[in-house]
Amino acid sequence: IRYQAPEAAHVRIAVFDLAGREITRLVDSRVAAGYHEVTWDGGQFASGVYIYRMTGGAHVMTRRMVLIK
Repeated sequence: IRYQAPEAAHVRIAVFDLAGREITRLVDSRVAAGYHEVTWDGGQFASGVYIYRMTGGAHVMTRRMVLIK
C-alpha cells in the first residue's frame, strides 16, 4: 500500500474483513511528509476481499483489496 503524506501527520492504516472487524493495524504513528509504502502479509488470513482504511490529519480514504493465495 503506497501513500503520500503532504505534511507530517499521525497516520493510521488498518485492515478490516467484510464483517467490519479490524484484523490488523499496519501503521499507527506519526510520519514525515512524503511518499511511504507498507506491505501487508496476509499469509495467516483466508483468500478473499478485505478493506483498508487510511486516516491522516483530516483525510480518510477507504479502499478494498483482494487477497489471493
